[in-house]
Order: sequence, then C-alpha cells, then structure tokens
Amino acid sequence: METVIFAWLLVILATTSTSSLVKAKYYLGSHIVDVPTTIKETHLHFFLHDTLSGDNPTSVIVAQPNSTVIKDNNNIVPFGAVFVFDDPLTEGPDPKSKVIGNARGLYALASRGSDLTLMFNGDLEFTSGEFNGSSIVVVCRDPLVLVNVTIRIL
Repeated sequence: METVIFAWLLVILATTSTSSLVKAKYYLGSHIVDVPTTIKETHLHFFLHDTLSGDNPTSVIVAQPNSTVIKDNNNIVPFGAVFVFDDPLTEGPDPKSKVIGNARGLYALASRGSDLTLMFNGDLEFTSGEFNGSSIVVVCRDPLVLVNVTIRIL
C-alpha cells in the first residue's frame, strides 16, 4: 500500500507544471499581485557597527549560562551567551559616517571550540537612500576568528 501511495505521489509531481512554481501569486487583501518571475541582482555595500562596551553600547548580553566558558588567549567568552543588538548601518567603515539604517536582532555564541562562532539573526532596515523603507532578514553563521567578515546573501 505504501508503494502505491508513493508511486501516485511521483506521478502527481511529474505531471505538475514547473511553471506554476515560478509564476507564483501573492494575495494582498482582496486582490492578487503577480510575483516577478525574473531575478534582479542588487549589490549592497554598507557597514554594521556593533559596540559591546562604553557609555552607549549597541549590543548587550541578555542571557548566559552559569558555568560554561571558553578560555582562549586570556579572554573568557561564555558559550551559549545571547546578545540583543540595535546597531547603526553606515555608508563607510567609520562609525561617524552617514547612517543609512539600523540592524536589530539577536546573536548567540554557538561554538564550544577554538573556532568562535555566532548564530546571527537580524533585521537590517534601510532608513535613507535608494533603499529607504526596505529591509533584509539575515540568519547566518558568523565566524568570529575572521578580521573582516563578508556575508553573502542569496
């Protein structure tokens, strides 16, 4: 019986038009909006400034385990620590360059080894410029051992 059901599923999938997967519809209120079927590539270049210390930190720890720490080069980094952030997005690498948006979300230290890694979950909102009003949601692995991190979003 399971083989027959599986065979019918294969037949249904094989006869389904792949164009219906590409030409999707988005239902907004009471009318239908066509979803574009072509992919437009956009190159964004901006800088996220995350400040953990000082008088005005943009990222704060909100949870950490009681006893699990990693000691590496005299730094104590709590495995499992969770941070919440509200960081500026700027046009240039200088934190005082023009602010074009903000990044808000959370990240957690997700590695127990020497390859310190964050699990990053954030919403990047653009508040000025060409993409004013747009946002991007990013969920990714962020290795901390790299000096300059470039995250590719597909």
